Amino acid sequence: MASFNRPERGYAGAVIADDAHADISSRYAGPALIGVDHNWITRNADLRNMFQAKWKAIARKIDAIGVSGTLALIIQHIVTGLFHRNYLLFYVDLPTYTVHPQQMSTHVVGRHIKSFDDLSSADITDIRNYAGENYLREVQNRLANGWTLFLAYVESSVAGGGWALGKSSQFSAKVVPICWTDVVLLDYFTFPSFRGRNVYPFLLSFILNHFRENNILRAFIYVSERNAASIKGIQKAGFQHIISYEGYRLGRNELIIWKGSLKKSGSH
Repeated sequence: MASFNRPERGYAGAVIADDAHADISSRYAGPALIGVDHNWITRNADLRNMFQAKWKAIARKIDAIGVSGTLALIIQHIVTGLFHRNYLLFYVDLPTYTVHPQQMSTHVVGRHIKSFDDLSSADITDIRNYAGENYLREVQNRLANGWTLFLAYVESSVAGGGWALGKSSQFSAKVVPICWTDVVLLDYFTFPSFRGRNVYPFLLSFILNHFRENNILRAFIYVSERNAASIKGIQKAGFQHIISYEGYRLGRNELIIWKGSLKKSGSH
């Protein structure tokens, strides 16, 4: 299992704690996965209240139309499924990470993009053709707000990509309260014509080595438990599963409910 290392420095104003701490041990606050970030806990508690209010409103509407019993339960299940997903959280301890990108593939090249100006006209065309003009504007907006884009190339064409965020970015603590020496990877994609060619695990390994060389200590990535292909690529790149959680999306926000406890070294 993962050997989960907690850094002794860099966690601005937080208290490193064990799962047993009463102020964070509720089902909604979650275990002390990384450290106690009270802003994150407060935000998640607020989202819990928003979700409960939303669900009560939905239940009242179902009741108002005279639906009850089994049919009501079916409707509730369908409605809940629209904004509820089960996720897996994976982790890598970067100082001990030894996987090299070339172990994943010898025909893929990686590159990190810090600003929109770093993208070539060919990159822009490839991204636009894959995801459309709206996503291209999202790329521009994210790069302007501190996100880092990583791209994978095969024969000079963009084959896939994804994002990385640290504590200093707007992302800060969406799923997990991260430290200054942590990075979270998210929103990865592989263009259809390049799937099955190890583009995804290569890119993840490229990114992990990039951050290891830049003194980042830990990397996290989360994925839907239904996305078997992505889970396979994540594990191939060297990530280990440490905890699962339920995500309830409310607009651009997401309520996190942890499932179980943090998997520690030697646990099963």
